[in-house]
Amino acid sequence: MNNLAATLFAEGDRAAARSLLESVLEVHQRALGEEHPHTLKSLGNLAATLWRLGDLAGARQLEERALQTRQRTLGDAHPDTLLAMHNLAYTLRDLGDRDGARQLAEQALAGRRHALGDHHPDTQSTAALAAGLGSETPVPAPGGDPASSSDGRIRQSIGTSLLTFLRRLLG
Repeated sequence: MNNLAATLFAEGDRAAARSLLESVLEVHQRALGEEHPHTLKSLGNLAATLWRLGDLAGARQLEERALQTRQRTLGDAHPDTLLAMHNLAYTLRDLGDRDGARQLAEQALAGRRHALGDHHPDTQSTAALAAGLGSETPVPAPGGDPASSSDGRIRQSIGTSLLTFLRRLLG
């Protein structure tokens, strides 16, 4: 249903997309509960749609709810929680709350750096957001030599092992 809503939105039927996402969220809440991952995904999808439609106050309300639930159920360091922080920071920025947005973006950036490393696209995206908000947190340079870090060396080693395994398997 979320894919159908995305298609409707892309084709310009924004009202139908919003209505469908509201229905999906209602069904998920009733059938799965407020904390279920599908419910939270639906909540985020509706929030993103509201944001695209210019209903920033509505998007903020849903994003705050999603973030609070993700923090409570998954913790602050989980990638889904960090995404919720990032999304809410964008909305706060667009609502004019630059200080709140900067604080949240910096928190998301610290978490993404720890979980994903400086060169991951999600980390880069949050770093750009934080920098645009006047953060004094240094922004990692895109690209670079990820193999020079310890996590980069581990990823490189895993990649080499996987490639060797696949070559043996596939011939």
